[in-house]
Parts: sequence; C-alpha cells; structure tokens
Amino acid sequence: MGTPDSPEARLPRSIVRRDGFLAVSVGLIAVAVYLRTLMPDVGGPEDSAKFQYVGAALGTAHPPGYPLHTLLSHGFSYLPIGTVAYRANLLSAVMGSVTVGFAVLLARAMGSSRVACAMGALGLAFGAGFWNYSVLAEVYTLGAALLLGIVYWLVRWRQTGRDRHLFVAAFFFALALGNHLSIVAIAPAIIIFLLLTDPRRTLRPRTFLPAIVIVASGFLQYTYIVHRTWNGSRYREASASNFPELVEVVRASRFNELVFAFGWKQFFDARLPEFGRLVRSEIGVGGVALAIIGLVIVWRRDWRVAALVTLAFTGLTGFVLNVGGDLRGFLVLPLALAAPVVAAGADAVRLMFARLPGRAWPVVGAMLLLIYPVSLARANFAANDWHGRTGDARFFRALFAQLPSPVALLPEDYIADSVVTYLQAAEGGDRLRTLIQPHYDPHSVRQMFASGTPVFALDARHSELAPRGFHFEPVDLSRALAANRFGKGEPPRRHAYRLVGFLTTIGFGDAAWHDITEAAGDGFVGVLVDNRQPFNARVILYAASAAPLRPMLLEQNRFGHGEPSIQVQAFDRADAGGRQALLSAMAADKLTDGALMTAGRHVTRIEQVVNDTGQYAAWAVSFAGEPRRVMGFAQLDQPHVLRALATSVPSSARTTQGR
Repeated sequence: MGTPDSPEARLPRSIVRRDGFLAVSVGLIAVAVYLRTLMPDVGGPEDSAKFQYVGAALGTAHPPGYPLHTLLSHGFSYLPIGTVAYRANLLSAVMGSVTVGFAVLLARAMGSSRVACAMGALGLAFGAGFWNYSVLAEVYTLGAALLLGIVYWLVRWRQTGRDRHLFVAAFFFALALGNHLSIVAIAPAIIIFLLLTDPRRTLRPRTFLPAIVIVASGFLQYTYIVHRTWNGSRYREASASNFPELVEVVRASRFNELVFAFGWKQFFDARLPEFGRLVRSEIGVGGVALAIIGLVIVWRRDWRVAALVTLAFTGLTGFVLNVGGDLRGFLVLPLALAAPVVAAGADAVRLMFARLPGRAWPVVGAMLLLIYPVSLARANFAANDWHGRTGDARFFRALFAQLPSPVALLPEDYIADSVVTYLQAAEGGDRLRTLIQPHYDPHSVRQMFASGTPVFALDARHSELAPRGFHFEPVDLSRALAANRFGKGEPPRRHAYRLVGFLTTIGFGDAAWHDITEAAGDGFVGVLVDNRQPFNARVILYAASAAPLRPMLLEQNRFGHGEPSIQVQAFDRADAGGRQALLSAMAADKLTDGALMTAGRHVTRIEQVVNDTGQYAAWAVSFAGEPRRVMGFAQLDQPHVLRALATSVPSSARTTQGR
C-alpha cells in the first residue's frame, strides 16, 4: 500500500488536474446526451411520476422513504427552468453524469489509461438501463454515483494511507444509506478490503471510530420521515411518528415478502438468464468481452482492489437477484462497477495495438475502442429518447384545464394516479380545484354523483362502470390539447368521460329467467357477466317481436375480457313446425313464460358464450328491430343476481357494425 510519502500519494498536480478535467469532460458529454433525451414533463414508467412530485411537495416516497433523493429533488425544484417534473428528471441526469465522472476517476485510480477510462465510462453512460434512469426521475443514478464515490475513495485510501480518504468514503456510504439500504450489501466487501489492505491502521480507534460514527450518522437522514409525519405532510407513502415505526419504514418491512422470494429453481431458471440478458443489453457483447479481459488485468494489477470491486459487485448482484421488483433498475448499481473493469479490458486492447510496429496502429486501436460507446449510443438512443413522450402530460394538463371544482376523478392506474397527484402537489392543482378520488365501486360512485359532485373517469373505470348502467359521455379535449405547450409530442392514448346519469339495469345472474324487456325493448341491450374463476358463461335471450329480428354483436361495445360468440335461432309461431320447435327449445331451456308466446308472431333465441378469465366480460347486442318482450337467463360459475346484468345502451354508444 502507498504511504503519504510514496509516489502514488504524491501525484503531480498536473496529473490530478488532467484526470479531473477528463472526468468532467466525459461527464459533460454524457449529460449533453441526457439533456437531449430528457423527459420534459410529467410521466414515465413505474415510480417516475411519483418522484417528480415527492421532492417538490416535501412528501415521502414508499418505504424506505428515500430521504436523500427527496431533499435533493426539492432543491432542484427551485431551478428556474422547465416544469417541476423536468427539474426532477434533471436530477437523475446530473447524478448520471456524476456517476460517469466517478467511473473515469475510479478507472484511472485502478491504473487504466485516460482513453480507456473514457471509453469505459461512456459505455456505462450509454447502457440501456443506465441511460433510461438518467432521463427520468428515479433513485438509481444517485445510488450509482454514491457507490462509485465509495469505491473510488477507498482505492485512494489504499494508495495514500491517509485517513481522510477513508473518512470521505465513509461519508459517501452514510449518504448512500439515505438513498437505499441495499448499499449495505457491499459492507462485507469493504470490511474484507480494509483488513486485507492494512489491518493495523484500520483497527486503530482514531481510524475506525470516526469512520463508524460517520457511517452511522447516515441513518439520521430518516428523521426527515418523522418530521414530515409530525407536520402532517399531505403526500406521504412512508409515515413514522415514533422510533419503532421508523425502523419498520427503514427496513421496508411491507416489502418483506419480496426479499429472497425465489427458490433455487426459479433463481437458476429465470433470474440468472434475465440477469444475463440485462447485462448484454447494458454493456453489449463487446463490453462483456472487455470486462472478462479487464477482470484478469485488474486482479494482476492489484488483487486487493480487484477483490473490493468483485466482492462489491457480487454482494449487490446477489441481493438484487433475490429481490422481486424492478430488476433492471436495481442492476444499475452493480453494473456501474463494471465500467472500470471494462476500461481495464479496453486498456489491454490499446496496449496490444500500441505494441504493433508502425505509428498507425495506436490510432487504429483508439478508433476501435471508440466504436464501443458509439455503438451503444446508437443502439439505445431510440428506446431512451423521452423528450417527445409527453402523451400523458398533455392529456392530463388538458383534462385539468376543463375539470370543474369540486370534482371527483376516479382512480385509474398507478401511473395515471401519480400524474394526477403530481399536478395537485407540484403545480397547484389542488389550489385550482378540489379533486376527490373515491373508491370506484359502483355504490360509492353512485353516492358521489347523487351528492351533486361531477364525476369523471378514464378508460379503465369507464370500461368497468359503463356495462353496469353508468351513462358516460366522452370529454372533448381537442382544443385544450392543441393549446398545450408540449403539443409536438406523442398523441395521448387515454380518454376522459363524464358521468351524466344512469341507465336501466336488470340483474339476472341467479340461474333463473328474468324479464329484461325494460332494458332491451328499444332494440339494443348490453350484457355483463362476472365470474370469480375462468368459466364459459352462457347467456340466453328470448325476444318476441312482430317482425323477424336479426341479432348481432356490436363490435365497438366490448369491455373487459373474452370474446363472446353468438348463435341465433328464429321461430315463426304462425307456422306449426316453428311453433313446435319453439316449444321444444323453451322446454329444453326450462323457460315457462306465457307472455312471450303472445307478445309477437316471431320469437328469436339468442345464445352467447364467453369466458371472462375470472374477471368480467361485457358486450352489446343489436336486435335489428324492436322486440316486444325479452327474457334473459345467465349461467355463471357462482350464481348471483347481480353478477349478470342487462343494461340499456345509450344512443351515443350504438353502431350498426357487428357480426
């Protein structure tokens, strides 16, 4: 190990400056690309929309609460640029570029040339997952920056023997504890590294006691959660008013079932192959080859540093592979450690070309190394270009511009609800209108509407409630969308609906015949079946009319799951054979209804079969005429009168297209 007087400890300032300049330059290249592809407004997959408002609102995210990321995001929310969501996304971009800069410094500290360090760091920057999480609000690039900071300062401590470098590493570890406790997975690697490097210095009280105090102080960041709980912060997913509750939050105990959730068979058959696929998508086949070469080089250069990097990678990877959740995001941290190893492999390639006779070969080697990050950037650009993906932002901003106050907007899905909360919490939506999000079960929605509160729904809730007799009308957002400042993005894929009333609804799911004429008498009827398990539900309708009917399914009035089939039999009571066939069919179906026999000359039997996969299926039938009497029967897996419904079909939802 180097000492304070060794050549390693006394690096010329010019070298330090050049390394620092290189790290900053490569980081700026990365952040320039990130800014070009950064999502400009609210939205994104998974937790992005949530992390776009939690910091600005000084709320708390799901356990463990992420206090460090929340506070940094709050600071970024004051930047006078773009939307609040853009500023939260910008934090990820900045932390991504900081990670790239640390990758350069770490690779240099591990003995690689500057050109190889730049190639390895840019390979990290343009990896599929790392790039993705550098342009969306997430916690992963912050975690990667702190991880590489820890390892870099530990390597510098080995080279210099200066306690202050160890204390800086401890400080980075303390900060990382406030981001996510997965960082604890590298603790064994650090302890082994310290003891292998200089056990006497490590175990000195004046060395290890301050380091332990610094690390332990990282848990103080979680007092933020207690503070926000006591202050009644409105936007909290993690709450703790006392120490035991705080421990449960920090441990993320509500996710205990996701930790070590995989058996050995699933681990080897599913998790490891998925890990391999993600590694290939992150650093490419060329990166994998360079990493294999680089690992040998790193172990030959300094086996203690190699042990630190290898054990840290193994600890983190082993942990995330045994946790159910966003594997791609979790792997951002361990795969960041691959950058200096790839750089070592790239350095070996550079040296190989440098030893060839002729002055052109080193240039050829450098050009070949340049192909690596360029190929990654080209391959991953389209997937990670989020600057035009503003469909959700445009849609919800247009919707908010037209919502009355107060209003009930029914919950939709995790991402949509997070975007709605963002507009309330980060951009004053709750000051513009009172937004209520009740449970969307039919009873509570009926009560909300009856109280006089306007009720709006999006696609999922509309498709669940419309077949149950809730009459919605589409909301025209075309003008508001055209006026939106993010008008050149992807078109919105969502639709909004306003509840305007209720339609005739008749339950007939109890395995008995019911008169549903009131719902079907105008020639159209909606049908819903709701099985608890996958089951071939059978719906039979008998319709009596003065003229022949030609029933068909309406293709554009489908909701839920499954595809219903339809079989039609027509009977003419004026014909003796037809009358006898009708009586036989009614007897087989156990239908005894004298009124049906006198309601009209023509009787039509309609049988529909659908498997709703244990969820629900809904469709509409056009009789192509006006029946005078309609009887309905439904056979479900568990009969209940309300688990099969016949509803009238509003004129706005009718179409002649069918089959």
